[in-house]
Amino acid sequence: MITAEFIKIKDQYNEAGRVDYNRWTSPLLNACQTHFYRKNIFLGIQRYQCPGANVWENFSWRKLYTDKFINATPDERGAFEVNGNWVKDQYYDLSKACIPYMADPKLIDYINDVKKNNEDMRFFYDKKPPVMAYLVACVEHNNSAEFPYYFDLLRKNSKRFDNLD
Repeated sequence: MITAEFIKIKDQYNEAGRVDYNRWTSPLLNACQTHFYRKNIFLGIQRYQCPGANVWENFSWRKLYTDKFINATPDERGAFEVNGNWVKDQYYDLSKACIPYMADPKLIDYINDVKKNNEDMRFFYDKKPPVMAYLVACVEHNNSAEFPYYFDLLRKNSKRFDNLD
């Protein structure tokens, strides 16, 4: 189930290596990350003429900010370029793994179990992946007929982002 997927992601991250961020680069990475999400979701909104694009008017992008980025390659989903280096938010793949379970009300319990039962899995904030799954689902499907479905889920659940601290 989700435990095996999260462990596989952790191993991939350890192999790729974490970005050596600091207080000067983290704001740049977060700004680039925000642009990445907004651009990809707006492309889907335009492509499929989705109503409700104003969901972003009160959206707090700062709730998604992180200091946990990993090295990536240009062909990886979720990766973006910053000063010639490809990186991605560690929560992208963790959130992507949550997409099939978004409707399951026990998703957060599953994630808590992963962290509780695997000491080396305590590297992430447990509330972020299930909430960010709505964003990542839109990015992953911004070029498919499923985009309107995922965008509607994002709109309906946008208030959940307010609970990320």
